[in-house]
Amino acid sequence: SNAIIDVRLGYTTGNLDDHYNPKNKTINLSKNSSQTNSIAGIAVAAHETGHAIQDHTGYFMLRLRKFLGPITIIASKFVWITIFVGIILQFFDLILLGLVLMGITVVFQLVTLPVEFDASKRAVNYLSTVGYDKETMKGIKKMLTAAAFTYVASTLASLMQMIRLIVNLKNDD
Repeated sequence: SNAIIDVRLGYTTGNLDDHYNPKNKTINLSKNSSQTNSIAGIAVAAHETGHAIQDHTGYFMLRLRKFLGPITIIASKFVWITIFVGIILQFFDLILLGLVLMGITVVFQLVTLPVEFDASKRAVNYLSTVGYDKETMKGIKKMLTAAAFTYVASTLASLMQMIRLIVNLKNDD
């Protein structure tokens, strides 16, 4: 219904491993999502389709997340080792570099929030047009909202960790 002809459906062997891969343009669904007609399965499949639609339409925040992805992977590998070594050696510039690397990961998480909320919104909008009853739609909205708020919780936890480290460093001065 969105004139997307280059996206394929794939499967994952894991549980809760559903995702859209923009590199090879596949919506990858777990057995729990693809072989069931549960509210959760329907919501997850529609949400991942929302990401495919974002990619197809050039949604800016998804493009930004794709750009930041490789940078964030590198930054996240060195955050804690950099901070740890900086603390051990009492080398403030190394600790500061670790905080910058942590900041990159937090920015990535902040960019991810609108991407996830938008994919869920697209899923709800589409599913509400295909004839699901109000009770099913209520369950789908509830499930997608809960899933989106796991991203919010993770982002807040990372932000609080970063603030805690900055406050501890300031107190050590």
